Amino acid sequence: VSCLVGSEMCIRDRMRRYAEIRDRRGVISPDEYGNLLQLIDRRPDSVTVFASAGRNLAEARFSEPSRFDRIRRRLTPAGLRRRNLIRAMTDVARALEPGAAIQPVTETGADGIDVLAPPLATTTTGGAGCALMTAALDVCADRVGSDTARLSHGLCVGQGDDRCRWVISEAVRPD
Repeated sequence: VSCLVGSEMCIRDRMRRYAEIRDRRGVISPDEYGNLLQLIDRRPDSVTVFASAGRNLAEARFSEPSRFDRIRRRLTPAGLRRRNLIRAMTDVARALEPGAAIQPVTETGADGIDVLAPPLATTTTGGAGCALMTAALDVCADRVGSDTARLSHGLCVGQGDDRCRWVISEAVRPD
């Protein structure tokens, strides 16, 4: 029995199915992933839902750094710290953007990642799904990078660009 797309019953059935897959630690297909993104995108608060999901996923993946880890991170050379952060960001992007091409960006002053043909941007209105990636990468930058690492999402497929780009910058600490 098929349900009407967008009907309350259909949404509940699909959410129940996704929850069952999650509980079994299963993996949904790329098509189902796109369908889930579109389902969330229909909500008026979709950007908030995507951002919350991104934070929750990243917080589960990256534990809060201990005091020792924060001190060790400060003593790690900046170049090595940035390489570790780019690698962690790439891993997060691969997990959240199945099938998308992910490339590191190492332009002068613009270290980060490019995601080509990202499902989060291509299947949602105006790239609303990018809020999920932005929130996840923000947690990643905080826990793997440095306390002053800031993330920006300057290019977005959902806004007409040819790729989505997230770039890391270091905020200047007030003296």
